[in-house]
Amino acid sequence: MRWIAVVATVCIAAPARADTAEQLQAKGEQLAKLARYPEAIAAFKQADAIEPRASHACLIALAYLRGEAWPQAEIFLARCHARATAEDPLPDWVPEAEKLIAQKVATARVAEVDIAVDPPGIDAKVQVSTFPQDEAFEPRKIHLPFGHHTIVASANGYITGQQDIDITDATPQRIAIVLHRPAEVVTVQKEGTHPAGHAPSRLPRDLMIAGAITFGAGLVSYGVMGLSWYELDSTKSSSTYRSYSTSYDVSKYATIGLWTAGVGMFVTGYLLHRSHDEAPIVSITPRAGGGVLSLEWSR
Repeated sequence: MRWIAVVATVCIAAPARADTAEQLQAKGEQLAKLARYPEAIAAFKQADAIEPRASHACLIALAYLRGEAWPQAEIFLARCHARATAEDPLPDWVPEAEKLIAQKVATARVAEVDIAVDPPGIDAKVQVSTFPQDEAFEPRKIHLPFGHHTIVASANGYITGQQDIDITDATPQRIAIVLHRPAEVVTVQKEGTHPAGHAPSRLPRDLMIAGAITFGAGLVSYGVMGLSWYELDSTKSSSTYRSYSTSYDVSKYATIGLWTAGVGMFVTGYLLHRSHDEAPIVSITPRAGGGVLSLEWSR
């Protein structure tokens, strides 16, 4: 009975034993021979998580190369170069692989994108929305396929930043993602300053100026309306009365419209100047003999 119990324990425990890095690498190589490249890449990544090696990065690059994912192949080949040592040298096929990648990206539907992170010199990592989430890399030039991508940059002690990019042709592009420390963001929000490279919007000031000018035009129209009213009150001729009546009606509605629009623009500009949150919503509803100005905003 004791012998049976020992055998049962061994049988149960055996499946729980984790594969070694060497076993996972061998598994990935076998999968790659069967052209099961996504599974092979997953096995190589598992091996690399246990023991980061140049050979693992090279094998991941080779699997991406065979799967015709040229941008990721060049990223992992660069990592392979960075890790290479005398004890963990580059495979002899690396120069030929690099030549093939260069040929493919020259004709594929991709564009070179130079990704920079500011401030320079920090240990930042970059991720691309169309790549697997575990494939972060250092800021560098990469080739991205046509389409929409979101580039995310992160670094210890900094708030994560991101930038969208649309690639429609092979024209090289450059993006720079500015990272801020939490204290810097608080200062920006409190003092109303703007990050480097982002000038304050002139829209609030322009709206207030336009509102004041429009309101002034309404004062002129109001004067015309008052003059017309005075002439209406003193005229005795029916033809003259009709003429001044038309002038009065036109100037009255012009005054209402100009004052409503002027106040709306000025108040909107003022609130935009004071608030860094959602912009107010202004609506004007015409009514008989005037109109209703609605102003809605949230903070």
